[in-house]
Amino acid sequence: MKLGMNFRQFFARNEIIIHILFWIISFYSLLNHFSIASEIQPIDYLYTLLFHISILTVVYLNLYALIPRFLERQHYGIYGITLVLLFGVFYGIHVFTFDVLSKILFPDYFLITFYNYDDLLIYFAIYIGSTTLFVLSRYWFEILDSKKKLAEAEKEKIHHELKSLKAQVNPHFLFNSLNTIYSLALKKSDNTAEVIVKLADVLRYIIYESNAEKVELQKELDFIKKYIDLQKLRTNAANAIQFTETGEIGSQMVAPLIFIVFIENAFKHGPKGDTENQFLHIRFDISTKDIVFLVENNLGKCAEIENNQFKGLGLENVRRRLELMYPGKHYLAISDNNDKFMIRLELQL
Repeated sequence: MKLGMNFRQFFARNEIIIHILFWIISFYSLLNHFSIASEIQPIDYLYTLLFHISILTVVYLNLYALIPRFLERQHYGIYGITLVLLFGVFYGIHVFTFDVLSKILFPDYFLITFYNYDDLLIYFAIYIGSTTLFVLSRYWFEILDSKKKLAEAEKEKIHHELKSLKAQVNPHFLFNSLNTIYSLALKKSDNTAEVIVKLADVLRYIIYESNAEKVELQKELDFIKKYIDLQKLRTNAANAIQFTETGEIGSQMVAPLIFIVFIENAFKHGPKGDTENQFLHIRFDISTKDIVFLVENNLGKCAEIENNQFKGLGLENVRRRLELMYPGKHYLAISDNNDKFMIRLELQL
């Protein structure tokens, strides 16, 4: 890609020089090709010069008229037809040059064309083909450069969008946790120091470690367990909360804070809801290639549930992050009945 960018920049800055060099090489090559004597004669220079008149005309008609108007706009059929017409122009100019123009410009020399229709078609194909390929190669490098810039811009856009989405993870648990710590401190509970340490670990993970695109699965699960421990202190149904983890954890990486929105809402709508049948079951089934995440909780009687809030911003947040981080590699199912809310999320690692 760097080579393509250098090529494009070099061509843009030195286009006139490149054109001059091309025609110098062309003149020298044809001069030696047309010369029949052991040494190049003055007539060879004149013949080569006249031969280039028709070539120059059709090459620049192709470069600055036909290619931009037809080939770049993908009108391939029309472009093919115009090439046939262009060969007619090439042949006509060539004949005129040697039958008429040469006698006017160089009356002391006997200059005639030595090539028939078929021979001229070969020269036409070589020059038009080579110069067209050169221009197309330049366009190809420009397209690659544009694709690179678009990819970088899209990556940057996704990065900022992910940061924004992660920032929307509900921080209210922090204030509630501080209230819990305050209550424990008033009671002079022996658990106060342990709760403060867990809260510090949770905040450290959210603020610092979750900024990466992917994190170690083990760290994400440790964060979730500490979050659950903090939430248990704020409910009278701690015994109804189950966390299950199956499979082996190795080097698996996962998008940070993907699961926590579901767990946070499960606490809000489940054990903390005003209901007698309180339960919350969280399960991770882990393999080297995928994760199955399951959450089941009772439906409490809180305002957010009645207003169906989780199916608004929270759900759209998670769905958008999944689309960005796991395009075509995730499955999300959300269902509820009269007394139970269920989440199933499958991720391909």
